[in-house]
Amino acid sequence: MRGGTLNFGSVPKLSSRIRWALRWSVREHQLRRAPCTLVALTDTNGLYGAVRFWNAAKDAGIRPLYGAEIQTLDFGHLVLIARDRIGWRSLCRTISAAQLAGEKTKPRATLALIAENAEGLFALTGCAYGAVPRAMRGGDVDAAREALSRLAGIFGERCYVELSDHL
Repeated sequence: MRGGTLNFGSVPKLSSRIRWALRWSVREHQLRRAPCTLVALTDTNGLYGAVRFWNAAKDAGIRPLYGAEIQTLDFGHLVLIARDRIGWRSLCRTISAAQLAGEKTKPRATLALIAENAEGLFALTGCAYGAVPRAMRGGDVDAAREALSRLAGIFGERCYVELSDHL
């Protein structure tokens, strides 16, 4: 979804998940020109860019939201975004537990671990490697519904289907 927005209830509009593959100086310039008041940054299995992102967002007058694309062992990829301080704590606990349970570059996250720490988090169904998109790509609508139902059971109204336009 290019340039689209998601309305996260009481949280102001959130620009679609952005992945920048450019240097930080270019990213910071883009952030200053972003037509929104909130931007979420997601790292893979960690919060590696959180401090630099906070500084850049502060300078641009934008409220930063932090998140991570978690690669689970049993549910594929899932994007978690912290809604508030409670969500930040939940995200940090999830990432730390997954890192400690695994090896250096192979954290061991599960949907059960995420469910234990779901308070204050938004969930997006994830990229093409998430359980919902993977089932849809395979034509298994029932499996996609079941996966989405599992997420909704954990996150309730804080669960969102992520749409991507891949040309």
